[in-house]
Parts: sequence; C-alpha cells; structure tokens
Amino acid sequence: MGDADKIKVMISSTIIDLKDDRKAILDVLRKYPFVHPIGAFPILYPVPGVTPEIGTIQMARDCDLFILILGGRYGYVTPHNKSATEIEFEAAYFSDPTKILVFVKDVPHIEPAQRVFIQKVLDYTRGYWKHKYKTPEELKNIFENAFNTWISKRIHGYASKPIEFKFVYLVLDALSQYHVEIEYQVTKSDIGFSVKNNEKKEYVLYVSKDEIRQNFWRALDEVVSKLLTFLYYSQINNV
Repeated sequence: MGDADKIKVMISSTIIDLKDDRKAILDVLRKYPFVHPIGAFPILYPVPGVTPEIGTIQMARDCDLFILILGGRYGYVTPHNKSATEIEFEAAYFSDPTKILVFVKDVPHIEPAQRVFIQKVLDYTRGYWKHKYKTPEELKNIFENAFNTWISKRIHGYASKPIEFKFVYLVLDALSQYHVEIEYQVTKSDIGFSVKNNEKKEYVLYVSKDEIRQNFWRALDEVVSKLLTFLYYSQINNV
C-alpha cells in the first residue's frame, strides 16, 4: 500500500512543550500500516514548493483525521495574529468539522492567548468534546481508544461521506431516542427537515449548506434544538 492510499492523520500542536506528547500519538499511529502520519516535527512530512504555513494548511485541509493537542503554550503567532496551531485547526474545521479529535493536557499554567483558543475549541455548543490527560503515556492510551472508535466509523463508511451526509446523520442520531419520524431533503443550496407531532402537525426547518460549512456545530445545535422545542411543546399542549 503506497502512502497515497493510506489514511492521512495530522498531528497539530505547539512543538517545544509537547514533543513527547506528539511522539506518544505517533507511536500509536505507527502500529497501523494503513495510516500515514503527517505534520511537523517529529514527523517532518514535506510539502515541496510552498512555505511552511501553506504546507501545514494544505495538510490540515487534506488529512482524513486531524489530531489537536492543546497544552499551556499558544505558540508562534503569525502575521495573521493567530498561532500556527490555530490556523491549522481552522483549516481542518472548514475542510470537515467532523474529522477533528481534541486532547487537552492538564498543565499548571496556560498562557492567556492559549486559554482563549482552548475556550474556542471547547465551546459547549460549537466546539468539541475534550479528551483530558496528564502524561504522554496516559495520552497514548486515551488516543488509541479514540482512534479505534474513529476507525470503526470509517469502516462503516461514515468518515468518507460528504459533509451534508454527516450533518443529517448527526441530526437524526441526536433525535433517535425520541422515536419520532424525521424526513429530510437535500437540495442544491440547503437541507430541509420535517417532523410531525401526534396531531400530525408538521414543522419544517431549513438550513443552508453555506451555514453548515461555515458554522457546522452551531447549525447542528440550532436544528436539533428547534426540532426538540417543537416536539416538547407539542407534547405539553397535548397533556
């Protein structure tokens, strides 16, 4: 199997303070012959003919899985007034917000700019579930479990699906416990969801594909919340 046929997994973090943590992730990935790790040191995956900034952005966009490790340092601030790590995260997010796994190290001190970045990444309705750890060895175990879960989804075809499919899947999954029938329709510009209450009253909600791509988690939260609100008040009114 050539590198082009392998699953590309990018490791993104500050370097100086998280060298052993990056190596812990890399040690796990090297156990899987179908994985091609990419990123900066200690991986040193070259992107010829471009600057390091453009190269890492390309890797973040093109990777199949993006591993974000957050410690106490914010790292090198680019002329865009953002750290290289934050720029890589945003590139991965706008490529596919469902391909990101976040690991947060328990450290005694966090730089102010890094604290803001962490709050952005872990926002309750728009951010990511965190995997918290203290040591590289602990990270290794936590990451391997998370990676195997991700691989399981990929085997079942989820990870390779278009972003619209993933959005619909997550909406339906979030509402599956309520045992209601939800219909959806994907058009050129948006996705429409419809649900009926016990009285057969229908509620229809549309979300644009542009909104999904720009604010995936916020759009998901709003769709699920509005559908649940309709079902909740329908049930209350029928009591």
